[in-house]
Amino acid sequence: MRDDVDVIFAILNVHGLGIVDGTREDMEDALCFARQMGKGIYIMKALGGGHLYGRALEALEYARDFPYKDSVCVGIKNISELQFAAKCLTGQEVDSALQEEARGQGRRLVVQEWCQGCGLCVQRCGFGAMTLDRGKARPDMSKCVMCGYCARVCPHFCIKVV
Repeated sequence: MRDDVDVIFAILNVHGLGIVDGTREDMEDALCFARQMGKGIYIMKALGGGHLYGRALEALEYARDFPYKDSVCVGIKNISELQFAAKCLTGQEVDSALQEEARGQGRRLVVQEWCQGCGLCVQRCGFGAMTLDRGKARPDMSKCVMCGYCARVCPHFCIKVV
């Protein structure tokens, strides 16, 4: 364990989506060890990049109840999602109407038409979900976990998770 690392930004969710080279249980064990070493734990992708919105209550309760964390990061698109996540993560009861409203529309990956086909997104994607087709980036949504890492490396801001 490195002494110069104070906080770990860890991908962890109820189904283990986006965890590379291991399982959810492996990550839980690693975070338990990190906590014993005095590291802060910041849970990322609690909703699996939007893939777990259909089971958001279960996913957020799992993140909330995970014992070795200091904070949970949740992507929010609107006020209903904010209210829903805040209630779930603070242990308040969530009525079915708010849960349904927050479920709303799912996330999707968009590649804008001005993509120049540099291929940086293909290189960055650890899930094999990005390819180049006729000089443009194309996502394979059956592989995409909507982590957004491809968007971060795009020099022309062509890729967005919306």
